[in-house]
Formats: sequence, structure tokens, C-alpha cells
Amino acid sequence: MEPIGTLLQQPLAKWKHVLQTRGWRPRQFHCERCLDTGVILIQTPQGERARLCNCILDTKQRGLEDASRLPPKLREERFENFSLQYYSADRIDPETGHSYRALAAFALQQAKRFAETDRLKQDPGWLLFMGEVGRGKTHLAASIVNRLLQRNEEVLFLVVPDFLEALRESMRRDQGNPVYAQWAYTVPYLVMDDLGVHNYSEWTVNQIYSLLNERSLYKRPTVVTTNLSLEQIAALLGARTSSRLIETSQILRLVAEEDIRVRLRREWMG
Repeated sequence: MEPIGTLLQQPLAKWKHVLQTRGWRPRQFHCERCLDTGVILIQTPQGERARLCNCILDTKQRGLEDASRLPPKLREERFENFSLQYYSADRIDPETGHSYRALAAFALQQAKRFAETDRLKQDPGWLLFMGEVGRGKTHLAASIVNRLLQRNEEVLFLVVPDFLEALRESMRRDQGNPVYAQWAYTVPYLVMDDLGVHNYSEWTVNQIYSLLNERSLYKRPTVVTTNLSLEQIAALLGARTSSRLIETSQILRLVAEEDIRVRLRREWMG
């Protein structure tokens, strides 16, 4: 017996010919594969099966990318282009007793594990990337976001200073929190970049703690990057915020002899 798709094509081809002789012109579709239906038929060993067309999958992917708020500059960051060559294999971090390169390799390994873990089967936990400016923290955080997007996961990338400024502006205008700020509490994956030295008020400190605390209580995977020490976090954001991060996070240190961005620019300029 011929596949149903083949049987349907025969009368459709006949009517298409008749209509064309009477001046009808075929509609121009955005997707010629599914004719904008979103579904195509494919041949399998079990017969014809329907599946979503790539145009639908691509649209979903773009929607997830836009919703992630990941800046275009960071869309190219990948685990594959995170280079360990900028981390010395000889210099030892006195705080951990490991070489700079060993610490970076372990951070890369744990970032990959986090991004690849199916949260519905196993809790990927929290990651806290610590280190001075330009040591690769944001690169790994953005790589996590990009890998999650490849897996069609919902993830939100927040730059902490911008996030706090958006909250303050909304309060000044009496508009309530922005939608994406509300989503930060419940989005399956959250990445908070640049938790650094800022002008924190009691209100912003409470906002950060409230967000971290709720995500911790409901075991929602979260990544935080900071150039602060745990002591500085406690001093600026309070002991309860510092305690929450220590309690929930795997702490990953990134140490390099100099700002990697400065080194890259110097190498590029020759």
C-alpha cells in the first residue's frame, strides 16, 4: 500500500494544474517544507510520522534566545573557546593550594556538568564563580547560558547592576517590577553576572536576598559570578546573603596573573 502522503499528492497535483489554467497562482509560503502548518510528514521504519518542522523549532529557539536577555556580545561564548592557556600551570593559589590552571580546568568541568544536567532527573545545584575582573567568570557563565539554549531550556541572564537599576527605576515610576525581574524568581535557570562592589541600599540588599532565598528554597538552579570575596559579600550584602550563597553554591575560583581581556587585546594589537 502506498504511503498516505503519496496518495494525497496525486489529486492535489491534478487540482493544482486545473486551478493554474484558470489564473490561480500558488500562495507564497514562508516555509516551503511545511507550507506554514508547522508540521511535516517523515518516513520511518514504522511508516509515516508527523513531527514539528524546523521552522517551528527555529522560532522557538529565537524566542528562548531573546527571552534569555543574553547580550549579543556573549552569544559566541562557548566551553570550546574557553582557553586554559591563560591560566598558569606553575603558579599556585595560596587559598586552595591548586595551580591556576587546575582551578580553571575544574571550573570549566563543573560549568559543563551544570549545563548538561537534566534538572528534572537531577538537581544541578548552584555555582558561584569567584575571581578578580577579567578572569573568565562571565565567559563560563555565558557558555552555560548558550548550552542551555541549545538544549531548548528557559534561562535568564541578569547583569546585577543593570537589574538593580531597572528595579529602582520601576519603583521611582511606581510601575511595579519589570516582567523579567518577576520571572527571575521562577525561571528554570538563572545566571546573575557581576555581583560586585555597587552602591547597595537596604532596599536593593533585600531584593537580592529575596531572589536568592526563594530560588534556594525551591531548588531552582542558579549561577552567580562575583569579583568579591565572601567576606566582602557579607560586608556589602549582609551575613544572610553570604550565608545563603555558601550554603547552596559550589564555589569555583578563577585566578590568572592578569586581566585576560587586556592580554587578548595586547596579543591582537601585536
